[in-house]
Order: sequence, then structure tokens, then C-alpha cells
Amino acid sequence: MLSNEQVHSGSQAVKLDKNQPNALLCGTTWQALGGASWKEDDRSHHLRLRLWAWMPYDRQNAVVVTVLAQRPSPTPGAGATVLHIQRLALNKVISQYQQWMPTTVFVSLPHELQPLDEIAICAWGQHIGDRNAVYIDDVSLENAD
Repeated sequence: MLSNEQVHSGSQAVKLDKNQPNALLCGTTWQALGGASWKEDDRSHHLRLRLWAWMPYDRQNAVVVTVLAQRPSPTPGAGATVLHIQRLALNKVISQYQQWMPTTVFVSLPHELQPLDEIAICAWGQHIGDRNAVYIDDVSLENAD
């Protein structure tokens, strides 16, 4: 859910609370980020995920998850095979609370990744109430090579 209650820049930020405990922050393909197939390039590849987060306190349980998936068919609704999942517990990387804090995460990509494979960045919150919402803003994802 977008909210204007706590905003780092612009006019809205993603809010995780009891009514909306999860959100899709970003979705793209490896090709859209300038990635090539492994057959064309043997180097290891990485993504750089940057975001700003606002958390009320250190015991807040909010996680940012990077999911890399491969679809066997471009048909809408076709099943996907998850290639990689990387979780980032925000309370492990944020050192100050009740203020906006920047976070940068590097995601190592699996060798099976192909140009049209999907990359999704999601956020999940557990046991979040109205008075202890988590906010995420200014999400960017880029090829770190």
C-alpha cells in the first residue's frame, strides 16, 4: 500500500502494516537490467538493490526478498521455477530507528539465469500493527557489474 504518512522523497512510500503486510517493490527481467546469458559471458554477475527504510524499533520483523524465477513459456499464467531467493532482515542492517535509513544489498546471481528470467523484489512484514508500520521508499535495482 502506498502512503504519504512517512516519505523519504517524493509524495508516497510503501507502507507495511496489519492491513497490507506485503508488497511488490520492483519487478523486471535480467535483460532489462542489461544482463546477458551465461553462455555469452562467464563472469559472476550481481545486482545492487538500494532502498530507504523507516522502522519504528529494532524488533520489528520486516524482510526484503529478492526472487529470481524462470518461466518455461512466455504464456501468461505459466508456472515458474524459482532459481534463487535472498532474504534481507531489515532489523539486521538498520542501526537507527524512527528515521529514514539507507540500505544497499548485493545479490549474487545463479549461473542458470537467462536474459528473460524475472527478478522480483518484495517486502514482507510479520506481526505489524497500525502503530508500528514499516515504510520503504526510493527502491532501485541495477546491474552491479
